[in-house]
Amino acid sequence: DFSDDEDGDHPPNGSAPGPSSEASAGGAVIRRDKDADSFTAKMYVSPLMYGFIIGKKGAALGETQRLTNTIIKVPRNDTKGKAGSDESQTIVIKGPDRASVTAAVVRIEAIVLDNRSKVGFTHFISIPIGKDSEVQARASAVISDMKAHLVSEARRIDPSIFQDPSWMHWTVLVLRLHTQQELDLAKRLL
Repeated sequence: DFSDDEDGDHPPNGSAPGPSSEASAGGAVIRRDKDADSFTAKMYVSPLMYGFIIGKKGAALGETQRLTNTIIKVPRNDTKGKAGSDESQTIVIKGPDRASVTAAVVRIEAIVLDNRSKVGFTHFISIPIGKDSEVQARASAVISDMKAHLVSEARRIDPSIFQDPSWMHWTVLVLRLHTQQELDLAKRLL
């Protein structure tokens, strides 16, 4: 449903229009529609971000559509916050020209970036120090000493709150990987 770029509207990198007539804006690919005088972008966004993109009673989405002269279709969030396939997370943006669609993509990306910190961490990277026998022995001694001094009926401290030394680790990094694309990128980089 896309065709060659016939109006000479070139991709931002300055290359000549080709058979795919694609240009990208952030994570979205913008294409000229084959059967209409319009442009379409598809971008992958975690369902966790839909509420921020739509806004209270659709206000944020309506404002984005009005300011950019586009029609934006946000999929229903049937996943209840769980990452699904990229197709289930595709937002479709249609507009009369590439500039309008690009403006909508940029605005949605800004909303996502502004609100990422409001959505929890999904992964962490750690160094499993508890696997080292010397660390285990020292940690076991410290834990035993703490239990001897702290655990009692009067203090109401349950001994089960103390971690098994073999599970000890240093958390190096926490990540927010909300889409399969983000997870795949992290795997490639790590």
